[in-house]
Amino acid sequence: MNTFIQSLSAGWHPLRFIYLIIGAMLMTQAWMSKDLPFALVGGIFLYQSIFNTGCCGMSGAFRANAKEESQRSLQDTDYTEIK
Repeated sequence: MNTFIQSLSAGWHPLRFIYLIIGAMLMTQAWMSKDLPFALVGGIFLYQSIFNTGCCGMSGAFRANAKEESQRSLQDTDYTEIK
């Protein structure tokens, strides 16, 4: 549970704040006009901002051990020869 809270509170950058603002604005508009499509799009933006995900690409998943993987050297890599 503690790691989950740390992952939500870490890594805030300007685009994540923009997603949060857009999502809050769309959700407010959806609530005022009782419009489901605005609520769905606003929910997607809020989800992306809170959980730090994207709609596609490399930023779509959280990787806790990215620093550990980048510090591995090439000597630690095992290769298999295929004939």
